[in-house]
Amino acid sequence: MRTLFLVWMVGVLGMLTSCSSDQGTGQKQSETKAVTIIATVSDGMKTRASSGMDDVPTRCVMEVHNAADNILVGEQYVAENNGGAFSFTIRLDPALTYYFLFWADGGEAYYDASDLTAVTVADKGTIGAIAYSGKIENATSLTKLNAELHHVVAKVSFQT
Repeated sequence: MRTLFLVWMVGVLGMLTSCSSDQGTGQKQSETKAVTIIATVSDGMKTRASSGMDDVPTRCVMEVHNAADNILVGEQYVAENNGGAFSFTIRLDPALTYYFLFWADGGEAYYDASDLTAVTVADKGTIGAIAYSGKIENATSLTKLNAELHHVVAKVSFQT
């Protein structure tokens, strides 16, 4: 009886050590990967009369959407201006395809960017300022992505 129990225990131990943790689920767990996105502003609207003070955006908002079903992945990400560029580091599934939306401006006082598909002027009694927008489509190579933001709102100031 003791020998039979010992053989039975060795058999159970052998079965347990040969199993891996991902068996039994029927699907392989997907791993996420760190992705760095750098957004830079084009300098396409500089003029001699520009003071340059309000031409520089102070914040950039980014949304990541799943390209297959246009659903927002995670949340909005906000970065502050760091030497003329905005840097984001997020984790994404490399097996999926994404598109990225960007909006850069002078801050919440000027624009309501809570949904980057429908940005509106903020209702806080301030006049709109220069703003930039950009998009990266069908991003499949998720290592380091660069986005160039272009003017979408211009500001004209007349001085006498």
